[in-house]
Amino acid sequence: MQTETQKKDAKGDPIVLRTQVVQQHYTLPDKPIKVVYRSDSSGTSENFTNYLAKSASSVWTKAKNKVFKDSFPGDINAVANLGRVVGAASSTGVSQLAGKTPYSITYAEVNYATANKLKIANVINPAGSSVVPDSTGVGAFLASATQDANGFLTYDYATKEKGAYPLGIVSYLLADTKYPDAAKAAAVKAFATYILSPKCSKDVGGPLGFSVIDGDLLKKSLAQVAKIG
Repeated sequence: MQTETQKKDAKGDPIVLRTQVVQQHYTLPDKPIKVVYRSDSSGTSENFTNYLAKSASSVWTKAKNKVFKDSFPGDINAVANLGRVVGAASSTGVSQLAGKTPYSITYAEVNYATANKLKIANVINPAGSSVVPDSTGVGAFLASATQDANGFLTYDYATKEKGAYPLGIVSYLLADTKYPDAAKAAAVKAFATYILSPKCSKDVGGPLGFSVIDGDLLKKSLAQVAKIG
């Protein structure tokens, strides 16, 4: 979560104050792991498969896809995968199925994992840090992205920011730069400004797993909002 005392760099982006090496040892059960994937088309699958393709291209050899099975680098229906790789529709569906399937693993937004009492895995980022999917980690990842003239982001999956959680994603608000109705333009601009504000992203979105847009990325995003008229 973003806090008032969090240190920032010259651009205003959150920075990692310190790192700590923690060694933990686990004895894992000798059980087959069941993979639960999302069977319907979704942005969640597109983001996850994009991360896999960008981060482990020698293993995940297919490009991102909104349909997980179409990005899967192999035959998902192969005999060896029957009963071991199973699909379910929606984030609710995969989370519920994983919750009642021992020794399973899946992917979904944090709030779905929390609602279904799933344990949440850390991710080892390109800097070698083990990071959790919290507001600060996702914010640090988003801050490393580049933004084009229309506000769309290109994520840097190779970022060396130690605190970056590399599975963040944003939603876009599409708006006109010229509305015939000035009152409507003002209302859209006010709504977009509110969505980017800490009052929304931190106070309302924080408990749901959403991240605060901060620093240089916030400045660039507000510049896009200023175009609405």
